[in-house]
Amino acid sequence: MAPTVAVLGAGYAGLAAFAELRQHLRPDEAELVLVNKDPYHTFVTEIHTIAGNGEPVSHVRIPLHEVVRPPARLVVAPVERLRADDSSVEVTLRGAGRLHCEAAVLAVGYEPEYYGLPGLREHSYALDSLASARRVRERLRGLAGAAEPPRVIVAGGGITGVELVTEIADSYPRRFRLALVEGGPEIMPGFEPDLVRTAHAALRDKRVAVHTGARITAARAGQLVLEGGADLRFDLLIWAGGIRGNPLVGESGLPCSRRGQAKADPTLRSPAAAALFLAGDCSAPIDAETGRPVPNTAQAAILEGHHAAGNLLRQLNGQELQPFAAHLRGILISLGRHEGVGKLGPATVYGGPALALKHAVEAHHAYEVGGLRELVARVLPARDRAAPSRPAPAESRSTPLSRPLAGDRAR
Repeated sequence: MAPTVAVLGAGYAGLAAFAELRQHLRPDEAELVLVNKDPYHTFVTEIHTIAGNGEPVSHVRIPLHEVVRPPARLVVAPVERLRADDSSVEVTLRGAGRLHCEAAVLAVGYEPEYYGLPGLREHSYALDSLASARRVRERLRGLAGAAEPPRVIVAGGGITGVELVTEIADSYPRRFRLALVEGGPEIMPGFEPDLVRTAHAALRDKRVAVHTGARITAARAGQLVLEGGADLRFDLLIWAGGIRGNPLVGESGLPCSRRGQAKADPTLRSPAAAALFLAGDCSAPIDAETGRPVPNTAQAAILEGHHAAGNLLRQLNGQELQPFAAHLRGILISLGRHEGVGKLGPATVYGGPALALKHAVEAHHAYEVGGLRELVARVLPARDRAAPSRPAPAESRSTPLSRPLAGDRAR
C-alpha cells in the first residue's frame, strides 16, 4: 500500500508545498492529501482591500476544489491535534477523524500577537483573516456616516498597518481622523530609507497622523494608553502589531521560538520529528547562507513551501536533504488604491507602476495555484484599480519584473 503524504494548511506556504508535491509525486508512490480548515485559499497580502474598501471576497480567495484534483485528496477540517516522530505524523481532525501519514509539511499559519498588553485583544479588531477583514469593513461602514469624523487608529506600523491605513484613507476620503501608531522609532522597521520616505509622503498626503516611538501599554474602551501616561482616543482600533505561531505548534510538543513558532533545522525539518517538515508563519527557519531568521513574508513562505516539499521528496527517495537559503527578490507595497512602492534588487519602483507590479505578482501566484481562470479573475480587477497618482521622485529608477516575487505581508 502506498504511503500517505500530507500538507497541513493551504496558505502561501502550504499551497506552494502542495504544488511541488503534486508535480513530482507519482500516485503509485504516495497518496497526496491537502488539509485546510477552510475550503479556500486566502490571499492574506490582500485582505486589507476587503477591510478598507470592500473589494469582492472572490478577489482574495481561491476555492481549493479548483486546486486539488484526483488522485490528490482535499480534507476541509481544522487540525485539532498533531503528533509526529521520525517515521510518521498522526493528525486528529475536528469532525473528520484521524489522518495517519508517513511524512507531512506543517504550514498552519499564525495568530495575532498581543504581547500580553492589557485590554488590547478585547478592545481592538485584528486583521488576520478573511472573517476579520469583513468585521473591520462592517465597522468602518457603520462609522462612516457620523456627523463628526470618527477616530480610527491602526496600531502597528509595518507593511500591514501602512497598507491598511492608506487603503482606508483612499476609500473614505476625509470621513475619518486616521492615525498610525508604531512603537519603534520608525514605521516599516527594517526597510530601506527610500521606501520609508515614500510611505511617509503618502501618509502625509492622505492626512494620516503618524505616531512613532509610541509604545502601547494598554487599551481601554475608546482609549489607547501609551508609555509615559499619554493616550489616544479612538472609535475604532485595528491591531496590526505582530504575529505568533498557530497554537497547534506549541500544543504538539514541538520545539518553539518565543513567538510560538516551530523551530526548524537548516533543511526545514523539525529537529524533534524527522517525518515533519515546516514552512510559513507557523515556523521559525534560519537562512542557511546568512544565519539570520527568515522574515515572515508571503514571498519567503512560498520559497519555504517549495523547499520543504522538495526535501520531503528527497527523504522519501533516500537522498541527501538540502539546506534552505531564502533568495528573496524584492518587495512591493501598496500605498492605497492607486499607488505603491517597491524594491527590486537595487532599483526602487514608485507610484502606479509599483502597484501594477504588485498586482502582477498576485496574478502570477493565482495562476500557479488556480490556473487560467484565477489569473483572469485577478488581472481584470487589478487593472481597474492600478492608476498612478504620484509622480516618481527624480532619483527613482524603474525596472521590469524579470522574475515573479510574492507580494508581502510582513507584520
